[in-house]
Amino acid sequence: MAIVRKTLEEIKAGITPEMLRRFHKAAKREPRGDDPDAPFMTDEQLKEFRRVGRPRVENPKEVISFRVDRDVSAALKKQPKYSGRINDMLRGWLTGIGAL
Repeated sequence: MAIVRKTLEEIKAGITPEMLRRFHKAAKREPRGDDPDAPFMTDEQLKEFRRVGRPRVENPKEVISFRVDRDVSAALKKQPKYSGRINDMLRGWLTGIGAL
């Protein structure tokens, strides 16, 4: 099988108005669930799934972004668990100035 490379313009040129209409109609349609290769799952089957990723916590951390000098960043990244250490340093400083 050969790989065919096309530009976006070439792809758009090959799409007829009828193809586009059928695509939009299919996108709006609710799934039927009668496909034997992909049937809907029962509630019992769905209960068997488990959440993947970080465990849920009462007070989750927030991802933030800020700029620091390169030497500061390099020194922090050499420390084990440096993001937790940054959190502890900021918490200590904010507590010390009465902000927390």
